[in-house]
Amino acid sequence: MARVRVAAAAVIGALCGAGSLHLVHIQGVRAQGAGPAYLVGETQITDPESFREYAQKFPATLAPYGAIIVAQGGKTDAKEGSPPAGRVIIIRYPNLKAAEDAWNAPAYQALIPLRQKSSTSRIFIVEGIAN
Repeated sequence: MARVRVAAAAVIGALCGAGSLHLVHIQGVRAQGAGPAYLVGETQITDPESFREYAQKFPATLAPYGAIIVAQGGKTDAKEGSPPAGRVIIIRYPNLKAAEDAWNAPAYQALIPLRQKSSTSRIFIVEGIAN
């Protein structure tokens, strides 16, 4: 019985160690700034006409930062918890700095009041993991 406990402890220890090594690797990659970043937005449109103006101007603010829209307004299938309250957009940036720079750029900052006037949103940036 003692051998089984020792073996189980060794397996659990190895698994925990492997998990720790993976976490250390992820933290190291993030420290290098090598991974992509994603802007995730959930938007309930309250004024379609005004939002249309925002939607026409918004894509031009992405290009200087190497951003790519990877998902926008398509079917969303909630697996746990409440489904999104509106449309979802996911934008991939080359890195966290590019995502932050795009958000803080004067061209985008000028559009924020139009978005806020025409919708209610939850928006956040998520740091990704490099491949």
